[in-house]
Amino acid sequence: MTHCQNRLRRQSGATRLEVVVVAIIFSLLAGWLLHTMRFYQELTEKTVVENSILNLRSGLRFRVADLIIRGEAEKQATLARTNPVLLAERPPAGYFGEVRGPGNLPPGSWYYEQDRAELVYIPKLHSHLLVTDSRQPESPVLRWQIRSGGGGGGAGVAVDIELLTPYDWF
Repeated sequence: MTHCQNRLRRQSGATRLEVVVVAIIFSLLAGWLLHTMRFYQELTEKTVVENSILNLRSGLRFRVADLIIRGEAEKQATLARTNPVLLAERPPAGYFGEVRGPGNLPPGSWYYEQDRAELVYIPKLHSHLLVTDSRQPESPVLRWQIRSGGGGGGAGVAVDIELLTPYDWF
């Protein structure tokens, strides 16, 4: 009887090999999950940046429409090289305002560089971001500027937010 009890007691727990195998499988699954979460975080960041630019573009278009309705279409050209965030209902998340020298802003920051009249975004995650501008530093930044595309003044002036640093994100 004691021999059977000893045998049952010994088989009731997991062996060290089983615990190690389960730990390895769990570690692999956790690593895959973290990698996948990082991928989707960067994809979300890309989407937020592009939606922020769309919102800023909408603010610019509302301002242009307002000028046209008031009969001041010739003033569209004055919008060129202005801060697009001032035309939006609210600034994008992480907006630090207008600065002369960016200094050391954290990743995920937006700012308007007054000297260059450019809206700048510093990406948090950029492992899937390819900036095709050879002048970019080690950690890339994305730049936009309001530019006037038409000549001759009047209602023919096309004002838009133009991307200055071509990129391929995903």
